[in-house]
Amino acid sequence: MGDTHEVDGSIVGKVARDLKNRGAQVIVHTGDIEKQHLSADLFCGLPVVCVLTRQQHVDSDFTFPPHGWTYTRPGNSMISDQDKAQEALSNTIASKLAIANRIVNLGEVVIYAGHERSNDVLMNSVKFNEFMNILNQVYDGVKFIFTGHTHHQFLIQRNGFSWINPGAVLPLFFDYEYALVDTSNGEIVFTRLPRTTSSVRPQTVGIIGGTGNISERDDQFWQQLAIEFHERDVSTVIIDGGFLPRDIGRPELSDFQVFYNLLPTMKDNIHKPGNWHLIPDDNPVLEICSHYFLVQHNLGIDLDGKTEVEMIRFIRQQSQKYQHIDIVICGGIHDALFEEQQEVMIINPGDARNHRKFVTICFPRCEITFSTVRLGTNRL
Repeated sequence: MGDTHEVDGSIVGKVARDLKNRGAQVIVHTGDIEKQHLSADLFCGLPVVCVLTRQQHVDSDFTFPPHGWTYTRPGNSMISDQDKAQEALSNTIASKLAIANRIVNLGEVVIYAGHERSNDVLMNSVKFNEFMNILNQVYDGVKFIFTGHTHHQFLIQRNGFSWINPGAVLPLFFDYEYALVDTSNGEIVFTRLPRTTSSVRPQTVGIIGGTGNISERDDQFWQQLAIEFHERDVSTVIIDGGFLPRDIGRPELSDFQVFYNLLPTMKDNIHKPGNWHLIPDDNPVLEICSHYFLVQHNLGIDLDGKTEVEMIRFIRQQSQKYQHIDIVICGGIHDALFEEQQEVMIINPGDARNHRKFVTICFPRCEITFSTVRLGTNRL
């Protein structure tokens, strides 16, 4: 969780309790915390990794952390902005040490916990790539990167890292946002406390893409996927691109309403069960649980490597063709992607064929979970 700012302590405590009730053992606060929130009781007595901003680094109120807390501090906070910009673009010992100030060994996992790094994802691909390269070269034990500052949720997976912004507990455009990460299996949940009451009937949507010839590689895959979906109360499934026609109508998915699209070179199976529905290329929009999904496989390739600002521009161009798009589902790349914009969410579930990845979205809370299908007993 992060960016609590001046939010009432009761909301901070409610978020912390929800995280603890769902199994959290450590809370990472990604910065912009107020001094009145520096309370172990407010965070349910859990250990807290708390990110300090440049201003807090020299603030006497943040000299000593509460019991059980760890502060991560900015590197070289006293140098000028011009020098910082030059340093960030150079692979120097100083920049490596600056990153080191934000790295924490939690025993089972090593993390990077910072604040303003989200700006690199937002609009500076050069700094983004430089930061990732340094982590990859020097701090190869880091698997999770946590940052805040930009007040919206995102997930970027690349080079074995999962870069996560849990969003802001202080609501601007959205609800009280936070995330839950299971470091043992890599599952990541983006969730929120709604500020309003919805009349939408609860429903969970499962999303998967890039299955290819998974049936040949693992003859238990579809059965295991169905088990995962049943455990999560999924009722509707979206299969995006890279999906072979011979898998249309698989009996393992007979309990779900399945919507799928195909690559242009593939032909539909006209003898499919009634619960299987082809998404037409000329109108790839689904209305599910009062939300409009735009399903376009190749958008994932177009979005790969772009900054958030570039993603926003690109998706706005696509959205001009359709009305009221809430969620864009795309594929085409192996790594998972989640980008929360003011107008629309972008979700790439990642590759199922090689990495067994899938996503679920639970409405009306709009809780998004990135996970992987468990291995079956007869895997080839």
